[in-house]
Amino acid sequence: MTGETGRPGDGRPGPQNAARDPDDLVDPEDLADAVDPEDTADPEDGDAAEDPEDWDDPDHPTSAPPSLSREPGPADPEALAYVSPEDPAYPGVSEEPERGEAGPGPAPAPGAGCAPLAPYPCWNCGSRVTPPAAACPSCLSPLAHLVLELNTSPALRVTVGPGRELRLGRDPEWAPQTAVPLGLAIGVSRRHATITVDRDGSAWLTDGPAGASLNGTWLNGHRLEPPGSRHRLHDRDALALGLRVRGTVRIHLPPG
Repeated sequence: MTGETGRPGDGRPGPQNAARDPDDLVDPEDLADAVDPEDTADPEDGDAAEDPEDWDDPDHPTSAPPSLSREPGPADPEALAYVSPEDPAYPGVSEEPERGEAGPGPAPAPGAGCAPLAPYPCWNCGSRVTPPAAACPSCLSPLAHLVLELNTSPALRVTVGPGRELRLGRDPEWAPQTAVPLGLAIGVSRRHATITVDRDGSAWLTDGPAGASLNGTWLNGHRLEPPGSRHRLHDRDALALGLRVRGTVRIHLPPG
């Protein structure tokens, strides 16, 4: 039967057993020429497999996938509406108020909004004094005064204001305010030193009367020289009578 197709090896004619033309055979050199070695994938070319770490590499701007493209397309509304914070058009950085909004008001006056000073007792008579008074309305005493505290036994705390003299010593007739607590103090003279206060609050310390203090009067660790000299006192100064009796000076000025 002429229409039958032969099987391999059965000797009958058919496509599998037909004689091959030598010109139809493929030359191995032609196979080598069919594939150009330069067309093969080079790891350094853009056709190589993409490394995810190169997507953020500025040297590979085209290697990022479309979803991570550095330049947004024109259809991206968020990218088109982006405004840099340094741009004057950025919300919240405009220095001019919008229409209908009030600008910043004037700066408050010095002292505005401060609570009034509370009244306090007069150091001399205890009457109520309301700032900014400079003198007590009851005893008319200036409000500036000095408080001296000494480490005697019992402890001595005494106050002096303008127009008076505070005497420090063991003589009860010359220093009636301090003679009792200083009576048994070692190194304190009978007439050791005096303290005075001016109306403006300036305070002064004097050693003496002249030559009366044998062990000296000390101010912040320095002995007052020469004897009988006058020295300015400041708040929190350290005062000493001789080498054992020590104390602190506090100067109070009227508030306001």
